[in-house]
Amino acid sequence: MRKAFGRKKTAWIRYRSMTFSGVPEGKADFRKEPPSYDLSGFIVDLGGEVDLRLVGDYVYGRSSSDSQWTRIGRDDPDSAVAEMVQQLYLPDRFANIGHGVRGPVTYLGINTFDNLSMNNYEAVVETAAIRASLPQKIQDREDLPGTVTYEVYIDGNGSLGGFVIDLGPSIRSIELTFREWGDPVSIEAPPGFDG
Repeated sequence: MRKAFGRKKTAWIRYRSMTFSGVPEGKADFRKEPPSYDLSGFIVDLGGEVDLRLVGDYVYGRSSSDSQWTRIGRDDPDSAVAEMVQQLYLPDRFANIGHGVRGPVTYLGINTFDNLSMNNYEAVVETAAIRASLPQKIQDREDLPGTVTYEVYIDGNGSLGGFVIDLGPSIRSIELTFREWGDPVSIEAPPGFDG
């Protein structure tokens, strides 16, 4: 999975989490640490249509009907936005997966993900290995299972097409979809901010 993720450093991304009501999508730039994102979408928890930019240590947000951006720290413990975007810092998410894999990684064959046929793999991972990369409100749940299932989809070019983390029936899942790996991307802080 690291190899498929690391081949190209920019992509289109769509994020879906059952812990938040919404599906933001947009461009991602993984060449920087931390990665930068320019996303938009309808997110009920944030009041409707929003634009989000993650640049450096900040998250910039605005209502899609408003021209005024606001800025918060990406690690702000009191911000629902900051908590949500923590799930997008993919290198951190992948860092400890290998250490927590319980049993073999299983090849499930060619399966459909996001209307495309892709190579599909599955691994059972000890929750302790990925706990720190989960949103705080999931980390704090008493019903968090001891293991979680990762389904990984690799496209015909060997690039990461997406993955789904199944956190059990009471918490449900997190899904990330990737396309357009390697396309030009430039993500900067909104005008008036220095990033």
